[in-house]
Amino acid sequence: MVNFGADKCIPCKQMIPVRNAIAEEYSGQIQDSFIDVWADRSAGAKFGIRIIPTQIILDADGVERFRHEGHWPKEEVVETLKRLKLLAPPSSPNRPDRA
Repeated sequence: MVNFGADKCIPCKQMIPVRNAIAEEYSGQIQDSFIDVWADRSAGAKFGIRIIPTQIILDADGVERFRHEGHWPKEEVVETLKRLKLLAPPSSPNRPDRA
């Protein structure tokens, strides 16, 4: 997931806890990166960024699978990642895995 924003953008700053929680909870499944489009204007142009924050979900091949503009609550991010089948289902500690 690539997050486009700016260090001084208030809505972008509000995404930091969301990004951190997802990176921690889904470590190894999701890579999160941040691009400051005020510092690197060419990156914003390359990806057609119209407003910040914008989040783009890319698959393992770098193909854009989903785009969201504005603040995005964690629950909605996770739901979208699951719908796109980019997150593995959680394994239950009380249930042995079945082959």
